[in-house]
Amino acid sequence: MNRPNTHIFLAAGLVAGVALSLAGLQATQAETTTVAVQISTDGEATYAEGCADCHDGAAVATVGALLETLGHPDVSDDTEVLPADCSDCHSEEGGMWLLSEVAHMSHYREPAENKFVQEFGGDCRHCHVMDGETGEAGVKSGPKNW
Repeated sequence: MNRPNTHIFLAAGLVAGVALSLAGLQATQAETTTVAVQISTDGEATYAEGCADCHDGAAVATVGALLETLGHPDVSDDTEVLPADCSDCHSEEGGMWLLSEVAHMSHYREPAENKFVQEFGGDCRHCHVMDGETGEAGVKSGPKNW
């Protein structure tokens, strides 16, 4: 009885499967790059200066007013750029709560009542920018407005 060599068929099937997987991986990488570029450019002009644009004293209190309400020490003389200058203290080197923890906690806690989530959609791009080529995220900044 002549049976086809199953090893040849298995090998051929394996090679075809790998080829299809590689083609799918290339498509996925292309799609990922396209999504990264789109994410990095969508909404960049909105709140281009991050904190200062949103916390303008109209729709949302200025950062300075919020700090005063919280009993934060006066940092008006030490602050020129938001939020970069806040990192002088709010960093591992500065010894205070990390700025990322403070900002994320205040913008995302109690989502059902949180204005950032409810009125602004909790969109990360209001505060962050992303490099479409590398996928690296950064923080938008601008001059203080108080």
